Amino acid sequence: MPEGAQRSRGDGLVDRERLLGFADAVIAIAITLLALGIQVPAGLTEPQLRQVLHGALPDLWAYALSFAVIGLFWLGNHGLFAMVAQVDGPMVMLELALLACIAILPFPTRLISDYGNVSVAVAGYAGTLALAGALMTVMSLRLRRPGPLRAPGVPQRRVRSEITDNVVLTLVFGVSAPVAFLSPSAAMYLWLLLLLRRVAQSLGGRVRGARRPGERAD
Repeated sequence: MPEGAQRSRGDGLVDRERLLGFADAVIAIAITLLALGIQVPAGLTEPQLRQVLHGALPDLWAYALSFAVIGLFWLGNHGLFAMVAQVDGPMVMLELALLACIAILPFPTRLISDYGNVSVAVAGYAGTLALAGALMTVMSLRLRRPGPLRAPGVPQRRVRSEITDNVVLTLVFGVSAPVAFLSPSAAMYLWLLLLLRRVAQSLGGRVRGARRPGERAD
């Protein structure tokens, strides 16, 4: 067996590349299912079309939100597995549980689309993503010490950053679940703040990466 395959294979269950490819497929299907829920009847007059499009705004909002959230988890999953040298049984189980949370997301997305002002619908959406974040946190915590799971040369600060991001994600969605019973809108604002934080992090990383060595920021 080639040396690279040995490094990427854990306890014989599945190799790292195949697991990541399976994750990409599940995530792609979940995003596709989100879009299938947005439909417009045929044969409408212009006034009817305007009315239908106005009524579809909650569907479009829920789709955009879940697309961004799934994209966030997809990026996080790839970032995490970039630090993984090989997978073992527990890592496979954690990843499958994470994918189960993402695969079911079209259902709570439909709930917040139809019942966005109902506390239990918003709390259910938040709870699903809090569980997904907790699974990501556990996976990243398993890399905090050098060992067979962690790829050689991965700096400790990168692992700490990954853990911090996943803990913040879990806390935001976890806290927003009980907040939803006080104010569903406030819970959703917490989600938006989280997404804006991650966008700011990405933009900040690109700016730092664009600087030449020794170049100071303004």
